[in-house]
Amino acid sequence: LTVGGPRRVSAGAGTDEVTVRSVSGDGVVGGGLTVGLGTGDGQSVDIEAGTNGTTLAIDGGLRVTTADNTPGTAGDNIALLGVGVRLATQISTGAGADTVIINDSAFQAFSLTTGDGADVINIEQALSGGTTRFFGPVRVSTGDGNDNVRVGNNNPGVAQAVFAATDMWNGGPGDADSLVLNSTGNQFYVPIPIVTGFENVT
Repeated sequence: LTVGGPRRVSAGAGTDEVTVRSVSGDGVVGGGLTVGLGTGDGQSVDIEAGTNGTTLAIDGGLRVTTADNTPGTAGDNIALLGVGVRLATQISTGAGADTVIINDSAFQAFSLTTGDGADVINIEQALSGGTTRFFGPVRVSTGDGNDNVRVGNNNPGVAQAVFAATDMWNGGPGDADSLVLNSTGNQFYVPIPIVTGFENVT
């Protein structure tokens, strides 16, 4: 997959699915990529390199926005797999029980906001042996609801995340938010992470 210049995908109300994938080998989007989906339940955005060990490079920023105004309904699913983003990444989901999966990717400044609902965020949980690297500041906010965030595991060198700048994690006003962050496989090159709003932290 080779696409020149910035690209924008927009959709209105309804259940939408967007896939951007390099089918074989490395891929390039020659500019920023913006995906904006209107109100709908069970929407999905899949941005990935289709083969393990390859990269889909985005030569600009990445912005993904989904909308759902009804907490507790079918949530949206966002997957970023084997993606390398040259500039800032911004991801925002609506009020459903959303799932965000990130694996084998690289980011600069990174912001992830999930709205109300029992959201799930999995970073480097696929046990693929790769690494997700955050070269810029990381801000993750999961909103209301009992959210579950898992980053890496306890196998050094396998499914780990690397943080080169400050990282902040806000679980919002839920009663039983969970954050698994201090896995031995993760690396932090800055002071300890800033964590608020999570009732269970390991």
